[in-house]
Amino acid sequence: MPRYQALPVLIKSLLFLTLIIVGCFAFGKVVYAFPTFGSNSSKLTNRYMPMKVGDKLTYKSYGWPATFYIYTNAIAQENIDSVKCLKVKTTTSNLPSYAEYDWYAQDTSGNIWILQYQDAESGYLEHYGSADAIMVMPSIVNVGTHLSEDETVVAAGVTVSQLSTGKGPYYNCIKTKIVYQDGDIDYQYYAPGVGIVKIEANDDGGTNGVEISDVFIRPPSMPWISLLLDDESGVIPPPTQPSWEEKAPMPTPRFSLSAGAINGKIYAIGGQSDWNVNDQHTVEEYSPATNTWITKSPMPTARSALAVGVVNGKIYAIGGHTFNPSIPAYLTTNIVEEYNPVSNTWATRASMPTPRCFFAAVSVNGKIYAIGGSSGDSDVATVEEYDPLSNTWSEKASMPTARRQLSASVANNKIYATGGYGIGGNLKVVEEYDPIANTWATKASMPNRRFDHVSASVGESIFLFGDFSGPINNIVEKYSPSTDSWSLKTPMPEGSFDGFAASVVNDKVYVIGVGASHYKVYEYTPLLDP
Repeated sequence: MPRYQALPVLIKSLLFLTLIIVGCFAFGKVVYAFPTFGSNSSKLTNRYMPMKVGDKLTYKSYGWPATFYIYTNAIAQENIDSVKCLKVKTTTSNLPSYAEYDWYAQDTSGNIWILQYQDAESGYLEHYGSADAIMVMPSIVNVGTHLSEDETVVAAGVTVSQLSTGKGPYYNCIKTKIVYQDGDIDYQYYAPGVGIVKIEANDDGGTNGVEISDVFIRPPSMPWISLLLDDESGVIPPPTQPSWEEKAPMPTPRFSLSAGAINGKIYAIGGQSDWNVNDQHTVEEYSPATNTWITKSPMPTARSALAVGVVNGKIYAIGGHTFNPSIPAYLTTNIVEEYNPVSNTWATRASMPTPRCFFAAVSVNGKIYAIGGSSGDSDVATVEEYDPLSNTWSEKASMPTARRQLSASVANNKIYATGGYGIGGNLKVVEEYDPIANTWATKASMPNRRFDHVSASVGESIFLFGDFSGPINNIVEKYSPSTDSWSLKTPMPEGSFDGFAASVVNDKVYVIGVGASHYKVYEYTPLLDP
């Protein structure tokens, strides 16, 4: 039978259910933990499957005897088994009477599930409900992730060149492979903030496929969606280069290091070279302007899992842990050492009252705040303020949630402590500290649980990178304090965790010690990732 004569089957098994939403009916069910749905479950903000009421997408098919268009429209919010779902309608240009409806919901972890499907023409209905909902897009996607029993992610960081429809290029896509029971193989390309942009249907020796044609009505409430039509008048131009760019590698591979930036230079300090407890004195200076590294005067005390703060043109290396071979064991330390980049010299300063490692340190109004971490025996909520001018420490209000391997950044003179590891495992918690009032407030939780991640402030926004929360991931999220909201950004070129570092120069973030090698450096430009 010619392909176009079986179009209703094709729509269900290939086009729509493998377009912006993954084809769980054709491909089978992968078992996941039972989902928990919140009040915003009908707003799909998953990086590779974003959609809300009013969104419309158009796809153009090619290679079959007749070209036709597929229209996907998110038309309403409806409850299925008391879960607020997004109802999506799909039609085609050559069968105007044909329509399919699907009901999707996003759980509190960011995974997308389908709760009901209906073929409007035949009246056929499949009801799964909340008890038997089928996962169609997990929140964390890496190479090897199974989106269904027959669809697997086979590549990440893929660039999809400009399509025949004129759309694109699309950067940092994932590519999936679908193997059907009859032996046919399809490849699908998902773009961040868009969904599926291309399908290669390499079945029966043909070159059939689908390409995205138009995307309408992506509202400002999803500002992270890029490379789309923001209305029906024209395309937002793609960036002249991707938002991520690999730079010169750090000369000394290491993890559990820290970094600070002064006068357009970044200083990578301390760390650990391997798992054989080789702590580092190493200090290396990176110049983004010349993309070069040079070695500087070593830190007096070799250590890892430290934190640094920058005040008045000097860097303060604080705490961490050192290895005592006579025990043998790691011992937390409260050592504070000051580095002067101008004279390339170190000086010992007043010790931090609480010895700790895996904590966060940030600078606000000429003071450094050491937050959380591990005492060696337990996670702590301790906050201590260091005044470099008087060389004194003072205790401040404790953080509400004790945790280690957290990250902290500053926006509008307030400190935001994100994620970490504490009671219950890896955390999504975000807490805001006001240094003037000496008070803490709970803010909107991160979309993904994170620990061993890094963060950086650019303008009034905070960006989070990587972590180790199961699989090593490359997720990037942006927090906007003014709206207390989160959005997904273009992922890192590769996953990273285990004490890498990040610093900002000229509104660009430099992520240092990335990957299993612990020496790669990537430059992230938020302006190229709207």
